[in-house]
Amino acid sequence: MAPLRRVDKHWSALANRLVTSLRIAPSPAPFDLSARLPHIRAISIAGSAGGAVCWAQLDALLGQLASLPQLAALALSGLAADAAPALAALSRLSRLSSLDLSRCELACLPPCVAALQRLQTLSAAEC
Repeated sequence: MAPLRRVDKHWSALANRLVTSLRIAPSPAPFDLSARLPHIRAISIAGSAGGAVCWAQLDALLGQLASLPQLAALALSGLAADAAPALAALSRLSRLSSLDLSRCELACLPPCVAALQRLQTLSAAEC
């Protein structure tokens, strides 16, 4: 049984190195993202029918994403208007070079977007 566990650990380690992008729900991960997925470069967060209950956790998730050393691109789609206060946490993602807020119900861009000094690409179509 020990050889099987060793193979499983090797496959898991390989998968963690190969995964560079994720599509996730707007809720915090139950584990340390930077320890398990240090090579993530792009994340897409998709809204769901959860509404305010779901978006209340977005702030915590953005805090977790700040610990990812290679995160350069973030896409947030389907944000409801009540998610806007949680977007203040975007300022923690100082390494972002690309931010996509397309198809969100935002009245205006959050002020913290201007604080992202490395941002090269911003998409806010259909807001």
